[in-house]
Amino acid sequence: IFDLLEWDMKDEGWVRPKTGSLEKWSKSILLLNSILTVEKGKPGSHKELGWQRFTDNVLKLVGNKPEIVTILWGKYAKEKANIVRRGHVIKSGHPSPLNRERSFDNSRCFSLANEYLRKINKPEIDWSL
Repeated sequence: IFDLLEWDMKDEGWVRPKTGSLEKWSKSILLLNSILTVEKGKPGSHKELGWQRFTDNVLKLVGNKPEIVTILWGKYAKEKANIVRRGHVIKSGHPSPLNRERSFDNSRCFSLANEYLRKINKPEIDWSL
């Protein structure tokens, strides 16, 4: 994620943080996995626990506002785009190093989010940490 931010937001002067904390984003950004728990070392191990129903409802709520930008990372997340009714959707590959397509790299999802917000005269997201 930091590699893409560094590349995508270089014109805005984005600086790589000294820590991996995303705490500053909590004021304006919701990072949400579709499955909120997992057994250690077993990706997707809790997908049958019903988390998708909860996270789909969160997407419905936030995606009903035109000033909300929803960035969907990965194949599974991109399949949720139809849940977002009024907000703006940006799709990208998953940032995981296991993503063989590397479709997250150079995706411009951060600058595209701000581009949309500028277009509708809303404050841009401060991606700095």
